[in-house]
Amino acid sequence: MKVVELPNFVYPLAQSRFRHSEGARALASRGRMSERTIMKTAILGAMVLLGLSAHAQLVLNPGESWTYPFSSLPFVGNTNAFTTFPQGIFSFTVNGSTLQSGDLLSYEMFEGSSSLTPICSGTMTGSSPTTLSCSSPGAWQDREGTVRFTMVTGSVTVDTVALTAIVSGPSLSSFDVYSSTFTPVPEATGLFVFGALACAGWLWLRRGGHSETHFNFRKRSRPAAVNERPTSGL
Repeated sequence: MKVVELPNFVYPLAQSRFRHSEGARALASRGRMSERTIMKTAILGAMVLLGLSAHAQLVLNPGESWTYPFSSLPFVGNTNAFTTFPQGIFSFTVNGSTLQSGDLLSYEMFEGSSSLTPICSGTMTGSSPTTLSCSSPGAWQDREGTVRFTMVTGSVTVDTVALTAIVSGPSLSSFDVYSSTFTPVPEATGLFVFGALACAGWLWLRRGGHSETHFNFRKRSRPAAVNERPTSGL
């Protein structure tokens, strides 16, 4: 067997290419791990923020407002048609320990969007009862509407909100009652957007998606040897 000895310059080139390929793989792996770590952190952060928002109470500070549109109310029963009439009722309770002298809270109810003229409105002050209501005859017969708080001065915590629609039904002696009572939470439009992005990122991770950084190492070509013409003997 004939053994062919490679030129000396081949070995350094091979070692260099091996080192470059190993380095590229290591860098790409670190890049993928970094991207996945950042995405996981963002997802966990969004979940924490959304969880906190879901369990937070509605605290209104000067200049802040809270708007709540609704498109349906659950049926809860019937009421005597001889003691009431079809109407919409918006009532709420604030935390008594947060209602102080100088506080001024504005409340409004709308038949539809909050861009329309309010069908009922009022203000709560430091000397008001902690529970107030606003009603409008014939309102919310389609179980749709909007309510809004605006904190003019001071600061209060809203504990509960109740929305009620008394609607004419098939019976002449009773009306249908639709109502919902709940604890209001801060508006979190920005957090929901962030949460949606986080969910998209979660799906991206579930599908194994990742961005690889490609490193292109061009092989340096060795200059071609110059053919030397044989010189004639001296």
